[in-house]
Amino acid sequence: MIKISSFLAKAFIVVILAFSLPGAAHAAKIDAEGAAHLKKVFEDIIAYQKSASELTKGNQVLFQGDVAVEPADKYYAVTLPHISISYADGSRLELGIISINAVPHDREGEWKMTTALPTPIIMFDKSGKPQLQCDIGSQLSVGIWNERVDYFTKLDARYQNVKIESTDGKIKAMLPEIEILYDLSEDEQGRWSGPIQTVIRGAAVDFPATGGAIAMKEAKMAVRMFSYIPQAVKDYKEKLMAMAEAGSDGKVSQQHVAGIYNMVTELLSSAGDGFTAQYEVTGLDVKHPAAKKDSGAQPDATAATPLETLHFDKLS
Repeated sequence: MIKISSFLAKAFIVVILAFSLPGAAHAAKIDAEGAAHLKKVFEDIIAYQKSASELTKGNQVLFQGDVAVEPADKYYAVTLPHISISYADGSRLELGIISINAVPHDREGEWKMTTALPTPIIMFDKSGKPQLQCDIGSQLSVGIWNERVDYFTKLDARYQNVKIESTDGKIKAMLPEIEILYDLSEDEQGRWSGPIQTVIRGAAVDFPATGGAIAMKEAKMAVRMFSYIPQAVKDYKEKLMAMAEAGSDGKVSQQHVAGIYNMVTELLSSAGDGFTAQYEVTGLDVKHPAAKKDSGAQPDATAATPLETLHFDKLS
Protein backbone atom coordinates (compact mmCIF):
# COMPACT_ATOMS: atom_id res chain seq x y z
CA MET A 1 0.00 0.00 0.00
CA ILE A 2 1.26 3.47 -0.86
CA LYS A 3 2.07 5.60 2.16
CA ILE A 4 0.57 9.06 1.75
CA SER A 5 3.02 10.44 4.32
CA SER A 6 5.90 9.53 2.00
CA PHE A 7 4.29 11.36 -0.90
CA LEU A 8 3.53 14.42 1.21
CA ALA A 9 7.11 14.49 2.50
CA LYS A 10 8.46 14.42 -1.05
CA ALA A 11 5.93 17.00 -2.19
CA PHE A 12 6.96 19.22 0.73
CA ILE A 13 10.55 19.10 -0.52
CA VAL A 14 9.31 20.33 -3.88
CA VAL A 15 7.41 23.18 -2.26
CA ILE A 16 10.54 24.13 -0.35
CA LEU A 17 12.47 24.02 -3.63
CA ALA A 18 9.89 26.27 -5.25
CA PHE A 19 10.28 28.79 -2.41
CA SER A 20 14.09 28.62 -2.54
CA LEU A 21 14.44 30.66 -5.69
CA PRO A 22 16.80 33.63 -5.65
CA GLY A 23 16.07 37.30 -5.81
CA ALA A 24 17.66 39.63 -8.30
CA ALA A 25 19.73 42.75 -8.00
CA HIS A 26 17.66 45.89 -7.58
CA ALA A 27 16.82 47.53 -10.90
CA ALA A 28 15.34 50.97 -11.46
CA LYS A 29 13.46 49.80 -14.53
CA ILE A 30 12.33 46.68 -16.34
CA ASP A 31 14.60 46.09 -19.33
CA ALA A 32 16.59 43.50 -21.27
CA GLU A 33 19.67 44.02 -19.12
CA GLY A 34 17.71 43.25 -15.97
CA ALA A 35 16.19 40.18 -17.62
CA ALA A 36 19.66 38.87 -18.49
CA HIS A 37 20.77 39.40 -14.90
CA LEU A 38 17.74 37.59 -13.53
CA LYS A 39 18.35 34.67 -15.86
CA LYS A 40 21.93 34.36 -14.63
CA VAL A 41 20.77 34.43 -11.00
CA PHE A 42 18.24 31.65 -11.55
CA GLU A 43 20.80 29.62 -13.48
CA ASP A 44 23.17 29.94 -10.51
CA ILE A 45 20.58 28.66 -8.04
CA ILE A 46 19.84 25.70 -10.31
CA ALA A 47 23.58 24.98 -10.47
CA TYR A 48 23.64 24.94 -6.66
CA GLN A 49 20.69 22.54 -6.52
CA LYS A 50 22.49 20.22 -8.92
CA SER A 51 25.66 20.35 -6.82
CA ALA A 52 23.72 19.56 -3.64
CA SER A 53 22.06 16.61 -5.40
CA GLU A 54 25.44 15.24 -6.42
CA LEU A 55 26.32 14.72 -2.77
CA THR A 56 23.16 12.73 -2.02
CA LYS A 57 23.53 10.45 -5.07
CA GLY A 58 20.35 8.53 -4.27
CA ASN A 59 17.99 11.48 -4.70
CA GLN A 60 18.50 13.77 -7.68
CA VAL A 61 16.80 17.06 -8.58
CA LEU A 62 16.56 17.11 -12.38
CA PHE A 63 16.05 20.14 -14.63
CA GLN A 64 15.03 19.88 -18.28
CA GLY A 65 15.19 22.98 -20.46
CA ASP A 66 16.43 26.51 -19.87
CA VAL A 67 15.50 29.43 -17.65
CA ALA A 68 13.42 32.00 -19.55
CA VAL A 69 13.09 35.60 -18.35
CA GLU A 70 10.99 38.09 -20.29
CA PRO A 71 10.63 41.78 -19.37
CA ALA A 72 6.94 42.71 -19.29
CA ASP A 73 5.45 46.16 -18.78
CA LYS A 74 5.99 46.36 -15.01
CA TYR A 75 7.60 43.05 -14.03
CA TYR A 76 9.87 40.21 -15.13
CA ALA A 77 8.11 36.99 -16.16
CA VAL A 78 10.29 34.02 -15.20
CA THR A 79 9.75 30.45 -16.38
CA LEU A 80 11.92 27.75 -14.85
CA PRO A 81 12.95 24.50 -16.52
CA HIS A 82 10.81 21.41 -16.03
CA ILE A 83 11.64 20.07 -12.55
CA SER A 84 11.48 16.49 -11.32
CA ILE A 85 13.00 14.56 -8.41
CA SER A 86 14.36 11.05 -8.89
CA TYR A 87 14.55 8.92 -5.72
CA ALA A 88 16.86 6.09 -4.73
CA ASP A 89 14.05 3.52 -4.86
CA GLY A 90 13.43 4.34 -8.53
CA SER A 91 10.30 6.43 -7.97
CA ARG A 92 10.01 9.88 -9.51
CA LEU A 93 8.13 13.05 -8.61
CA GLU A 94 7.20 15.19 -11.61
CA LEU A 95 6.72 18.76 -10.48
CA GLY A 96 6.65 20.48 -13.86
CA ILE A 97 7.31 24.12 -14.69
CA ILE A 98 7.20 26.87 -12.04
CA SER A 99 6.24 30.40 -13.07
CA ILE A 100 7.42 33.50 -11.19
CA ASN A 101 6.75 37.22 -11.56
CA ALA A 102 9.39 39.49 -10.00
CA VAL A 103 9.07 43.22 -9.31
CA PRO A 104 11.66 45.53 -7.68
CA HIS A 105 10.53 46.34 -4.13
CA ASP A 106 10.96 49.55 -2.13
CA ARG A 107 14.28 48.64 -0.51
CA GLU A 108 17.35 47.94 -2.60
CA GLY A 109 18.08 44.24 -2.79
CA GLU A 110 14.47 43.25 -2.15
CA TRP A 111 11.97 41.90 -4.65
CA LYS A 112 8.29 41.24 -4.55
CA MET A 113 7.62 37.83 -6.08
CA THR A 114 4.56 35.81 -6.93
CA THR A 115 5.05 32.08 -7.45
CA ALA A 116 2.73 29.61 -9.18
CA LEU A 117 3.22 25.88 -8.69
CA PRO A 118 2.22 23.62 -11.57
CA THR A 119 -0.75 21.31 -11.29
CA PRO A 120 -1.08 18.38 -11.33
CA ILE A 121 2.01 17.07 -9.54
CA ILE A 122 2.42 13.34 -10.15
CA MET A 123 4.38 10.60 -8.40
CA PHE A 124 5.52 7.64 -10.53
CA ASP A 125 6.78 4.29 -9.27
CA LYS A 126 10.04 2.71 -10.47
CA SER A 127 8.30 1.15 -13.48
CA GLY A 128 7.05 4.56 -14.63
CA LYS A 129 3.45 3.91 -13.60
CA PRO A 130 1.58 6.80 -11.90
CA GLN A 131 1.06 6.22 -8.18
CA LEU A 132 -0.30 9.45 -6.77
CA GLN A 133 -1.57 12.71 -8.20
CA CYS A 134 -1.83 16.08 -6.47
CA ASP A 135 -4.16 18.73 -7.92
CA ILE A 136 -4.16 22.30 -6.61
CA GLY A 137 -7.59 23.91 -6.84
CA SER A 138 -6.41 27.50 -6.40
CA GLN A 139 -3.28 29.24 -5.17
CA LEU A 140 -1.88 32.66 -4.34
CA SER A 141 1.71 33.11 -3.17
CA VAL A 142 3.19 36.57 -2.65
CA GLY A 143 6.44 37.31 -0.84
CA ILE A 144 9.36 39.68 -0.36
CA TRP A 145 12.66 38.14 -1.38
CA ASN A 146 15.78 39.59 0.23
CA GLU A 147 19.08 39.12 -1.62
CA ARG A 148 21.29 39.13 1.48
CA VAL A 149 19.08 36.60 3.24
CA ASP A 150 18.77 34.69 -0.04
CA TYR A 151 15.25 33.74 0.96
CA PHE A 152 11.80 35.14 1.64
CA THR A 153 11.60 37.44 4.66
CA LYS A 154 7.88 38.02 4.13
CA LEU A 155 5.59 35.42 2.60
CA ASP A 156 1.86 34.87 2.35
CA ALA A 157 1.16 31.65 0.44
CA ARG A 158 -2.34 30.17 0.35
CA TYR A 159 -3.48 26.99 -1.38
CA GLN A 160 -7.09 25.83 -1.50
CA ASN A 161 -8.78 22.54 -2.36
CA VAL A 162 -5.61 20.51 -2.75
CA LYS A 163 -6.63 16.99 -3.73
CA ILE A 164 -4.33 13.95 -3.49
CA GLU A 165 -5.41 10.55 -4.81
CA SER A 166 -3.67 7.26 -5.47
CA THR A 167 -4.29 5.72 -8.87
CA ASP A 168 -5.48 2.47 -7.26
CA GLY A 169 -8.19 4.34 -5.37
CA LYS A 170 -6.94 3.26 -1.95
CA ILE A 171 -6.11 6.79 -0.78
CA LYS A 172 -8.15 9.96 -1.23
CA ALA A 173 -7.14 13.14 0.54
CA MET A 174 -8.53 16.67 0.51
CA LEU A 175 -6.76 19.69 2.00
CA PRO A 176 -9.25 22.57 1.77
CA GLU A 177 -6.83 25.21 2.99
CA ILE A 178 -3.05 25.47 3.39
CA GLU A 179 -1.48 28.68 4.67
CA ILE A 180 2.25 29.49 4.87
CA LEU A 181 3.28 32.78 6.50
CA TYR A 182 6.75 34.33 7.02
CA ASP A 183 7.28 37.58 8.93
CA LEU A 184 11.00 38.14 9.55
CA SER A 185 12.50 41.48 10.60
CA GLU A 186 16.10 42.73 10.53
CA ASP A 187 17.88 44.25 13.53
CA GLU A 188 20.73 46.78 13.55
CA GLN A 189 23.34 44.01 13.28
CA GLY A 190 21.78 42.63 10.11
CA ARG A 191 20.34 39.58 11.88
CA TRP A 192 16.85 38.33 11.20
CA SER A 193 14.20 37.13 13.64
CA GLY A 194 10.51 36.36 13.54
CA PRO A 195 7.78 33.76 13.07
CA ILE A 196 7.28 31.21 10.29
CA GLN A 197 3.96 29.41 10.37
CA THR A 198 2.27 26.67 8.37
CA VAL A 199 -1.41 25.87 8.93
CA ILE A 200 -3.56 23.15 7.33
CA ARG A 201 -7.30 23.44 7.94
CA GLY A 202 -10.04 20.87 7.41
CA ALA A 203 -7.81 18.06 6.13
CA ALA A 204 -9.50 14.73 5.43
CA VAL A 205 -8.00 11.42 4.27
CA ASP A 206 -10.16 8.46 3.26
CA PHE A 207 -9.15 4.82 2.76
CA PRO A 208 -12.12 3.41 0.76
CA ALA A 209 -10.90 -0.20 0.79
CA THR A 210 -11.09 -0.45 4.58
CA GLY A 211 -13.54 2.33 5.39
CA GLY A 212 -10.88 4.05 7.47
CA ALA A 213 -10.56 7.82 7.59
CA ILE A 214 -8.60 10.63 9.19
CA ALA A 215 -10.01 14.13 9.67
CA MET A 216 -8.74 17.14 11.55
CA LYS A 217 -9.94 20.64 12.21
CA GLU A 218 -6.50 22.20 12.08
CA ALA A 219 -2.80 21.29 12.08
CA LYS A 220 -0.30 24.03 12.85
CA MET A 221 3.49 24.24 12.89
CA ALA A 222 4.84 27.49 14.34
CA VAL A 223 8.58 28.23 14.18
CA ARG A 224 10.29 31.33 15.55
CA MET A 225 13.82 32.18 14.40
CA PHE A 226 16.27 34.16 16.50
CA SER A 227 19.09 36.32 15.11
CA TYR A 228 19.53 34.42 11.84
CA ILE A 229 22.86 35.28 10.13
CA PRO A 230 22.55 35.09 6.31
CA GLN A 231 26.30 35.08 5.63
CA ALA A 232 26.78 31.83 7.55
CA VAL A 233 24.36 30.05 5.21
CA LYS A 234 25.99 31.58 2.13
CA ASP A 235 29.39 30.34 3.31
CA TYR A 236 27.89 26.87 3.82
CA LYS A 237 26.47 26.82 0.27
CA GLU A 238 29.82 27.82 -1.23
CA LYS A 239 31.63 25.05 0.65
CA LEU A 240 28.97 22.53 -0.35
CA MET A 241 29.32 23.42 -4.04
CA ALA A 242 33.11 23.14 -3.82
CA MET A 243 32.81 19.73 -2.19
CA ALA A 244 30.36 18.55 -4.86
CA GLU A 245 32.75 19.67 -7.59
CA ALA A 246 35.65 17.86 -5.90
CA GLY A 247 33.59 14.67 -5.85
CA SER A 248 32.30 14.99 -9.41
CA ASP A 249 33.88 11.63 -10.34
CA GLY A 250 30.83 9.96 -8.79
CA LYS A 251 32.62 8.69 -5.67
CA VAL A 252 31.71 9.97 -2.22
CA SER A 253 34.64 9.28 0.11
CA GLN A 254 34.67 9.09 3.88
CA GLN A 255 36.43 12.45 3.84
CA HIS A 256 33.45 13.91 1.95
CA VAL A 257 31.00 12.49 4.48
CA ALA A 258 33.06 13.86 7.36
CA GLY A 259 33.32 17.20 5.59
CA ILE A 260 29.55 17.44 5.19
CA TYR A 261 29.05 16.58 8.86
CA ASN A 262 31.53 19.25 9.92
CA MET A 263 29.90 21.85 7.67
CA VAL A 264 26.43 21.14 9.03
CA THR A 265 27.72 21.28 12.60
CA GLU A 266 29.44 24.59 11.89
CA LEU A 267 26.30 25.96 10.24
CA LEU A 268 24.10 25.06 13.21
CA SER A 269 26.50 26.76 15.61
CA SER A 270 27.10 29.92 13.56
CA ALA A 271 23.86 30.68 11.69
CA GLY A 272 22.16 32.43 14.62
CA ASP A 273 20.70 31.94 18.08
CA GLY A 274 18.56 28.98 17.11
CA PHE A 275 14.80 28.61 16.85
CA THR A 276 11.78 27.25 18.65
CA ALA A 277 9.13 25.01 17.10
CA GLN A 278 5.61 24.19 18.25
CA TYR A 279 3.25 21.65 16.72
CA GLU A 280 -0.47 21.46 17.39
CA VAL A 281 -3.34 19.39 15.98
CA THR A 282 -6.94 20.11 16.99
CA GLY A 283 -10.17 18.22 16.34
CA LEU A 284 -8.51 14.99 15.21
CA ASP A 285 -10.73 11.99 14.39
CA VAL A 286 -9.27 8.64 13.35
CA LYS A 287 -11.66 5.96 12.08
CA HIS A 288 -10.19 2.49 11.67
CA PRO A 289 -11.31 -1.16 11.57
CA ALA A 290 -12.03 -2.45 15.06
CA ALA A 291 -9.93 -5.27 16.45
CA LYS A 292 -11.56 -8.64 15.85
CA LYS A 293 -12.73 -10.54 18.91
CA ASP A 294 -12.42 -14.32 18.99
CA SER A 295 -15.90 -15.58 19.94
CA GLY A 296 -15.28 -19.12 18.76
CA ALA A 297 -18.00 -18.82 16.11
CA GLN A 298 -17.37 -19.12 12.40
CA PRO A 299 -16.81 -15.57 11.04
CA ASP A 300 -19.29 -14.21 8.49
CA ALA A 301 -17.26 -13.38 5.38
CA THR A 302 -20.08 -11.18 4.04
CA ALA A 303 -20.36 -9.01 7.14
CA ALA A 304 -18.91 -5.51 7.00
CA THR A 305 -15.85 -4.91 9.15
CA PRO A 306 -16.89 -2.87 12.19
CA LEU A 307 -15.17 0.49 12.60
CA GLU A 308 -14.23 2.44 15.67
CA THR A 309 -13.37 6.13 15.98
CA LEU A 310 -10.75 7.78 18.14
CA HIS A 311 -11.18 11.48 18.89
CA PHE A 312 -8.56 13.92 20.15
CA ASP A 313 -9.48 17.48 21.03
CA LYS A 314 -5.87 18.62 20.95
CA LEU A 315 -2.42 17.14 20.38
CA SER A 316 0.76 19.17 20.78
